[in-house]
Amino acid sequence: MLVVSNSFADEWCVRVENEQDLERVQQQLLDAGAGIIKIVPEMDFLPEEPHYPWVFSHALFEKARNYAKQQDWLFSVHGKGREAVQESIKQQVDSIEHGLQITQEDLMAMQANNIWLGCTVEGFECRLSYAEAEGKSLNSARYEWEKSHELVTMAANLQAEQPFSNMLFASDAGSINTPHASLRELYLLRKYGYSPEWVLEIATRNGAKFMRKEDQIGSLDTGKMADIIFWSRNPLELSLAEWEHLQDYIVAVVSDGRLAYSI
Repeated sequence: MLVVSNSFADEWCVRVENEQDLERVQQQLLDAGAGIIKIVPEMDFLPEEPHYPWVFSHALFEKARNYAKQQDWLFSVHGKGREAVQESIKQQVDSIEHGLQITQEDLMAMQANNIWLGCTVEGFECRLSYAEAEGKSLNSARYEWEKSHELVTMAANLQAEQPFSNMLFASDAGSINTPHASLRELYLLRKYGYSPEWVLEIATRNGAKFMRKEDQIGSLDTGKMADIIFWSRNPLELSLAEWEHLQDYIVAVVSDGRLAYSI
């Protein structure tokens, strides 16, 4: 991830303070065969509004976006606050992670411009549990948990009972106490408003569309990778309470045509 000084997670990411830094990093990504650029343009949570101040250079942000377009790379933004969301929509990025201060109008604009959203609801739930257990960062953890599930509810009922269709199954793995691609994220999407049909679409085809690999993964068809989950019951017929324990209904997993798990 690309950051500047004072960006969230700046100690763990690659800093780009000027055009020379950006050009150097772009060349490194090109040499490595990268296919995506991700930028963290804002600070971590602050108690006062707007909570997530923008700190990245707008000029560098635009240059990075244009370079990603030239290379046909995906361009993703770790954006929780209003300015990050608005700039991402303006630059027509490919995806926004978190998007806590997104509005209904933003979602409409994102859908019109094919911008994807990964809410990472479970990540915020885990962070709240950790904050409560440790007695640390409670204000930010509570704020982010509330905003995340409010966002899912709004997205699930975007207009005329039709959901925001560009939702992704995103885990925020690597964050505090957050598992990798846990099925609980799907349960939370279901709990806060998405139908079972849409949750399965989010978990399968949507990720393939976002990654531009719909010809390889995301659905079962001739010539695609044989990645299959076998269920003891139809997930579309499970109650919400049963969705909280989806793993109990998995009887086998085939990965790339090979049996990876069975009971």
